[in-house]
Amino acid sequence: MKTLSKRVLALALAAALLLSLAGCKKTESASDPGGTMSASSVGTNSPGTSSSPTAEPGAIVREGVEKVTLEHVYTVNYLDLGADFNSGFNLSGSGNNLLLSSYYYEEFTDEDGNYTGYRSGTALYHLDPDTLALELVMDNQDPDWSAMDEEVTSYDYTWLGSWTCAPDGTLWYSEQRTHEDWSDEFNYVYEVALDLVHVDAQGTELSRFPIESENDYVYINNLWALPDGRVVVQLDDGLRVLDETGATVGQLAIDGEDSWMDNLCFTGNGELIATLRNYMDNSYTLNRVDLTTGQLEPLGEMPMTYSRGLLTGPEDTVYLWNEIGVFSYDIHTGQYGEILNWINSDINGNRLNSLVSLEDGTFLVTEYDRNYNGANLALLSPAAASYGFYKNFEERGEAFRYFVHGLHLLFYA
Repeated sequence: MKTLSKRVLALALAAALLLSLAGCKKTESASDPGGTMSASSVGTNSPGTSSSPTAEPGAIVREGVEKVTLEHVYTVNYLDLGADFNSGFNLSGSGNNLLLSSYYYEEFTDEDGNYTGYRSGTALYHLDPDTLALELVMDNQDPDWSAMDEEVTSYDYTWLGSWTCAPDGTLWYSEQRTHEDWSDEFNYVYEVALDLVHVDAQGTELSRFPIESENDYVYINNLWALPDGRVVVQLDDGLRVLDETGATVGQLAIDGEDSWMDNLCFTGNGELIATLRNYMDNSYTLNRVDLTTGQLEPLGEMPMTYSRGLLTGPEDTVYLWNEIGVFSYDIHTGQYGEILNWINSDINGNRLNSLVSLEDGTFLVTEYDRNYNGANLALLSPAAASYGFYKNFEERGEAFRYFVHGLHLLFYA
């Protein structure tokens, strides 16, 4: 009975402390960030229009305690796309040219519940940023290896690689075609060919070009479609610019032994920017890419040690993002600063897997759920105002000591 009383007292102390510390409340809160997807009206928080959507710093004095305003806060609206994405999805593109890719997996059973096979693959959708309507472009199914007969000795299959949406609504993607033949145990055959494919908005093929390289294995890391119909192809050894017929009209070579082109994007004014890592001198730089001359113009060291990606920003800026937040960088002035902070916006930056910027200053983000069994899609809008933490938290140190003591009673008494 004595132990039970101690635990009741401990819970009461913990509750009292939480109430005493409650003073951090944003204007509007997200609906279960990172949890199971819940439908939320996109219009609940109107998207902002500012290219630098940060709340003005300041302080509010309340009940004699100074509270500092949080900066770079965005409100979060979790969106329901009306489809079950059980294995997660990713966003790509910028502005109004957005693609959503979903990897799916579904098992089949017979009448007795016995496993009979599975269906998996990658589905590509056009995503309308205004209505969030999805339009299926293609469904590329993986081979069902479990359904193969033992007498089969060869197989042909395809994989989707990178993809991008062109300004005219068409789609470019890379397709790897693989042929395997194990009929002769002493002469195993494994052949890979890579094509760049151009399709219309409905997925009808318009053209197809082979991508060849001097390397034994070639892989397309990224694609960018230009307004004039050309497409920029990022390979391990550099960039190629192809016209609508597949002919190479420009290229930029990278020393693959020492350097690696990490990320690539355009500014709002159409200048191509790339991040480059050099393993010899351990440098990490921002560079302007001149597609006409095939040269890199160094802009300086990266302002952060690690970036998960580059996004198109307004005018002369690009966005850089990582697990801390989203940062803006002006390629002409060098001005750099944070515009979105994940923690201040109640978002777990470690669970994010893709991010795109929209033309109105908002962002769309996909994040894994808490169990990493699926993904959620959310619209991030600049918060009009937000409130922060207690600056003079030490005045509440006595309550904190009671809290620690209460936890000790609860678990060790």
